Amino acid sequence: MMDTGSLVLFFGIAGAVVGIGLYFAASSVREMNRALREAAARLGGTFREGGLFDDPEVDFTLAHSRAYLRICRRDRGALPYMRAAVDIRNRTKGRFSIEPVSLPVAFLRHFGPPYVTIGDREFDREYAVQSEPRSIAERVFAPSRRAQAIASVRRLLPEGRPSIVLDEEYLVVQVTRYDPDPELLMALVKTAEEILGYLLESAPLPGIRVENVSSLSGGECPVCGSRMEEDVVNCEACRTPHHRECWHYMGRCTTYACRGRRFVA
Repeated sequence: MMDTGSLVLFFGIAGAVVGIGLYFAASSVREMNRALREAAARLGGTFREGGLFDDPEVDFTLAHSRAYLRICRRDRGALPYMRAAVDIRNRTKGRFSIEPVSLPVAFLRHFGPPYVTIGDREFDREYAVQSEPRSIAERVFAPSRRAQAIASVRRLLPEGRPSIVLDEEYLVVQVTRYDPDPELLMALVKTAEEILGYLLESAPLPGIRVENVSSLSGGECPVCGSRMEEDVVNCEACRTPHHRECWHYMGRCTTYACRGRRFVA
């Protein structure tokens, strides 16, 4: 059993360790708040300050979509990581991801789809690409801009274990690093912006033919899902009908792989 002097020394040391830990944690939070505040100013976004028990965040607009920069954790005891995400609901379809090759991924790639290769030997050796359907990867890494798309991915240094994931709701770009560097935060946003641009590009894909679609009175609008009884316009390219208001909201035809940017009444 410890005597009184030993107990005082033990609790004194323990208190000092906790105090030092809290000091460095608070200092780290202040630095990240500073970095995100600067990013918010550059993005014209709204900054929400973080503390010891919540993480900072920036809300902003990217390519006419809601977006955020956020420090994330799986739980309070886990290491934090940095993420930029863009809300892409109703703007694109399918699933797509890019991540550095790991041993488990290297094994899974041998089984084929949804893993695909993009035609650059070095990139295919270092990164794993999943695409459902395959046409998403073909669009992002189209031969005319393959080098540009690869540069967008490589902007995020591999030591941060970067990943780019598209699902039905969000495009997410993240790194497993906690680094209060405004330039790294802006690199996340820049990569998200470029990948989103490749995904939404209106140019048709090789081998895809857009067929005419009949406009049926009373059908459902592909944007809002409600019936089209009046004030209906048709895509000039593929004749898909939309509500006029919904067309103006999207700014383009919503038919997958259609290049239409103009409508006819």
